[in-house]
Amino acid sequence: MAKTSLETMKSHHSEMPINFTIMGISMQPFLKTGDELVVISSPVESMNLGSIVMYKTGDTFSARRLIKRRNDLVCITADAALKEIWVSKETIRGRAIERKRLGFSLPSKSARWVCCSYFVLFKYKIRNIIPTLERSTIALLKRNLGASYTPFVGTVRKIIGNF
Repeated sequence: MAKTSLETMKSHHSEMPINFTIMGISMQPFLKTGDELVVISSPVESMNLGSIVMYKTGDTFSARRLIKRRNDLVCITADAALKEIWVSKETIRGRAIERKRLGFSLPSKSARWVCCSYFVLFKYKIRNIIPTLERSTIALLKRNLGASYTPFVGTVRKIIGNF
């Protein structure tokens, strides 16, 4: 969660960057407590899936990753938990364009940032696909794996949990 006054984001959709200091562990390992996140206001339609966005929660702002868009709603998630949070587009105030940590800067267009975004999206999709795969292929797996079915599913879940 990043705290700042609401007045700093009044100029919604302006290109004036605003620095937020990260507090909390919900976006670890990519964002850690003490990191600075440089954010610009921009419309949700211009943001890529996987972008880190700032959204308004009460009188504070929180950083989350954009994972889906549907009409006037967007789905965001914390990197650490990957739980879906559906919010109105109006609550999204901007997107991150840079992370600063210990004197080093990481721009959002860097290969490291982009790879991390894709990795989180991949991890999210895999975690949501496995239950569907289990339902649709359970009979086939049981028939082919026999007694090995339960350890197999457990191993798959452990691997996905360790992404």
